[in-house]
Amino acid sequence: MGCIESGILGFSYSPNQEILVIATGNHTLISFDTSFDVISEVHIDDNPDTFKPPSTSSPVYFTWKADAKVKHE
Repeated sequence: MGCIESGILGFSYSPNQEILVIATGNHTLISFDTSFDVISEVHIDDNPDTFKPPSTSSPVYFTWKADAKVKHE
């Protein structure tokens, strides 16, 4: 088991519930399989205004493609 020290900004399961994607506070998307093994970790960008700590006025949204791959916006 691990810890996401930078915090979780948002998360989403794929439509088939086989992949979990987490957006972290250090501008990465981490995807996990059903055993919570890391599939990939992708750096998104370094702009501090792109991702901010969660608040009630700024939710994080994920869009899943038909092939169950995440498209971040």
